[in-house]
Amino acid sequence: MKTKWGEHEIDWSHANWRRMTMREAIVHFWPEKAGAKPERNDFAARESAEALVERVRGAGINLKYDAAAPVGKTIAAIFEAVAEEHLMQPTIIYEFPTAVLRRFQNRSRTSRTGPSALRYSRGRWKSQTGFSELNDPEDQRAAVRSATERTRAWR
Repeated sequence: MKTKWGEHEIDWSHANWRRMTMREAIVHFWPEKAGAKPERNDFAARESAEALVERVRGAGINLKYDAAAPVGKTIAAIFEAVAEEHLMQPTIIYEFPTAVLRRFQNRSRTSRTGPSALRYSRGRWKSQTGFSELNDPEDQRAAVRSATERTRAWR
């Protein structure tokens, strides 16, 4: 099935869907003017993420950045500035940083990505977000405890 969106034709057939992590999308759509494509370790620390921000801005791309924000929010901002506009065809983006996923902000510090996927099409248009706490029993246990405590507090 195909639909028209402005000047673009969106192909919704199963064979046309792409899957990539947020970091893979950044690397895939990295602007040539920003220099060499980032490596995986460029996303690991605040200093290297800040360097990516400066490279993107140096390429003339408007990028919102808060130096006090967690590294995960910086990665999400780079994704929005560099990759999102190119996602015209259906694409599932996964491994979102936990810093941008409210439900998973209390995850273990060893895990920087949450069990989530977001379906993109037509550039910035987001049609669906999916989460599954069943991927991590500790997250599920913490969510149940939190919900139980909130319920008890209301009584």
